[in-house]
Amino acid sequence: MADNLGATLREFRVKLYGLEVLLEAEGGRRTESWFTGAQPLIEERGEATDRLVERGLLERRPSPEHFTLTDRGRRLLANVRAQIASGGRVDWTRIDEVDFPLL
Repeated sequence: MADNLGATLREFRVKLYGLEVLLEAEGGRRTESWFTGAQPLIEERGEATDRLVERGLLERRPSPEHFTLTDRGRRLLANVRAQIASGGRVDWTRIDEVDFPLL
């Protein structure tokens, strides 16, 4: 049971990192090594970035951007903001409304 819980928690971390990666790509403030999880070493962030590229939410770009949101990625962030951050305040009690399978 502990192994299953550990795997579930890791999967949730990857999805949360996916949301963070989308937000950072939107702002264009990070280095390529940040997205790939190489610096600092955060394996889940690198995995999340790879998933987002594979699922068509993020695309690789040359320096200095490194990664940028696709139209689909922009729509997902707009949807997340509408669901849990309307009015500029985050309501984490509504986090279960986020479409995590896309992340």
